[in-house]
Amino acid sequence: MDVSKDKTKFESEVAPAADSELLTEVASLTGLPVDWVESELTQIVKKSGHTPEQLTLEELRASMLEYLEEMNREMNAQESADLEMLESLTIPNSTSH
Repeated sequence: MDVSKDKTKFESEVAPAADSELLTEVASLTGLPVDWVESELTQIVKKSGHTPEQLTLEELRASMLEYLEEMNREMNAQESADLEMLESLTIPNSTSH
């Protein structure tokens, strides 16, 4: 089935959405508690400068990409800090007693 033909139709159906229509739909698809996921998504969307009340599917995608890139940067920074800390540790020499 060629979904590219229906892309415009699908996007027009979900964009712009009422405050929580799109976010509620996405939240419900996660299988997690809808209220919690919707709240988290709303914070992510607002942080990226988009308005939840007029959110499009493309804006949600952009918001999520920005969020994931930020999480990746934070995890890489933490990993680097952890490696530096491990490298600074010295192993006692058993012959030094």
